[in-house]
Parts: sequence; structure tokens; C-alpha cells
Amino acid sequence: MAKLQLIITADYEIFGNGSGCADHCMIAPTERMMKLAEAQGGSICLFVDVCEYWAFQQAYGSGQLAEDEAAKIEQQLKDAVRRGHDVQLHFHPQWLDAQFENGKWHLNEAYWRLPEVERLAGWSLEKLFREGKATLESMLRPVDPNYACDVFRAGAWCIQPEEEVLRVMKNLGFRIESTVAPGKIYFDGRTVYDFTQAPNLPFWKISGQVTQDDPEGTITEYPIFTTHIPGWQVFRFNLIKAMRNIPQKPVGCEAVSDSRYTKSFIDKFFGSFEGQVKMLNNSDGVSFQEMQFITKKAIRRYRNHPGNVPLVMIGHPKTFGNDREFERYLAWITTLQDVKFGNYKN
Repeated sequence: MAKLQLIITADYEIFGNGSGCADHCMIAPTERMMKLAEAQGGSICLFVDVCEYWAFQQAYGSGQLAEDEAAKIEQQLKDAVRRGHDVQLHFHPQWLDAQFENGKWHLNEAYWRLPEVERLAGWSLEKLFREGKATLESMLRPVDPNYACDVFRAGAWCIQPEEEVLRVMKNLGFRIESTVAPGKIYFDGRTVYDFTQAPNLPFWKISGQVTQDDPEGTITEYPIFTTHIPGWQVFRFNLIKAMRNIPQKPVGCEAVSDSRYTKSFIDKFFGSFEGQVKMLNNSDGVSFQEMQFITKKAIRRYRNHPGNVPLVMIGHPKTFGNDREFERYLAWITTLQDVKFGNYKN
């Protein structure tokens, strides 16, 4: 019988259009998330947007930012590793060409998708991964001499076309890629990914494509767990969220929405009745019942799989306002025989 290793992850960043603040959208909710996990014997893997971190450093160094946001982030990441949590690599490349003017970030959406970095003057995927890895290792090895940056997740899941990305990752010794959300597909002209061809496996080796199992690959894909939820269950979970008034974001975390990529009320309303492929998610106002439902699906799916099975859960501190729901879920996990807390190291 399989033993599922629940790997709780959080993409550590403010919003992709530059809105939000580090204190309320990253530092405070991440601290709460870590404490809740620690209380039950678990840990969090923080996927740090290093491009954003660099932009904060540069803006403070040039006197544009009044507060040293990068220093706050560094302090929290060091503390996280000291407490037994993990920190790994994440990129939102639109921050590489960011400008902070008149109290507002201006990001270059031409580089929203990771492969587009090859077109950005002064950058390449090789340079990006090499410097991102070096940034985290130089920051965190004084805390843990054994720390290694060898796991990656692409920002907005935009890793495709991925051949060059995976070539660079292989050359730099990355062990694990954890972007794929099997069955999910999205295209809005900015965010683009297609994981519908991912194998029906709990993990697989990759070389040229993240959705193709290659036994000769040197990198292992640990997918974010997904399952299809029928329309009536989607409606039920949305009803629970509404009745409990579960927050979509932490207190004080404000985002400026972009109308170009925001669904209309009508689309949202009718979407609440449609079946969906959903990720195992600990944020975005998700209820205990939804997290529990998806986890039970994973238990049934992999019941007869030999050995340990990674069960990757995604989240975002910037949308983590459902503390009580997550706390209840973590307590429930501790009652299960088939699921234990895990991480990318085991």
C-alpha cells in the first residue's frame, strides 16, 4: 500500500502585476502558514521568486523604495530554514525589467513566460538559473551548510516550451521540477500552459518535455496533485466558501486587478456550476472540505502504488486568508495512516 508524502508548498511573492506589499502579502501570512504546519509536525517549501527579490534589492539600493523589503524577505527565509522548512527556486521574469516609479511597480509583461527570457537583453535562461541558484545558496548555506537549491517551479506555470529550460536545469544539477498540474490547460494571451498530456503517474523522469515520461531523464517531475471535480461539487465548495465568508486574501494584502485578465461576474457565476480540474490548494479561500475531498481522491488513486508517493499541495501567502480551514486540514492529516508530512528531500 502506498504511503503518500504530503509536500506543502507556497509560491512566495506579491502579485504578478507588482501590486501588494511584502509585509501583508508575504511576511505575515507565511509566518502564520509555517506556524500552523509546525504545530502538526509538518513543514512548508517556499518557492521564492528571486526575480522579484532582486528588483526589491535594486529599488531600495537606488533610494526608490523607502523600506528594505529584500532584507525582510532574507530574514524570513533564513528563519524558515533554521526552523526546518525548505526554500527553493521560482521565477516571474517580468520582474527582470521592472521599474519602480511614483510609488508603483511597472513590470514588463513581454517576459511573463519563462522561455521569453532568451529575448531579454543581458539575460539568458542559463544566467537566470545560475544566478538564482547562487542567490539562494549564498543566502541560506550560512544557516544550513547542507542547503542546496535543486528544485524549481515556473511562475504562472509558464514553463513551456521547456526544452532549453530543462537543459539548463540538468546542467546545473537540479533534481526536481514541480510545475506540472496534470489535466490543466490555460491560455489568455499572457499565461499559457498545457498539461493535458501529462502521464497518469504520481511522478516521472523528464528530459525534453515536462509532460513526457523519459526513464533516461535525470530530473524528476513532482506534479502538483490535481483531480476532476464534478459541477455539483464545485457548486457545493463555492457555497461553503460563501456561507463561511472565507477570505480570499490575508488581512491588509491589497491587489490591483487587471481587467484584461479578470473574468466577468457572469463567467464566474456559470463557472461555479461547471466541472473543473482542480489543484490541491491550501489558499485562495479554499475550504477544509475541498482540501479533504481532493486528498481522499489522491489516496484512492495511489492506494496500490508501491513505495512512497509525493502528494504536492500548492499555495500562495498572498492569497492565504483561510487559516482556520488549513489548520483543520492539517489536524485531519495527522489522523491518517496513508498520508504523512513530507518534503522534496525524502
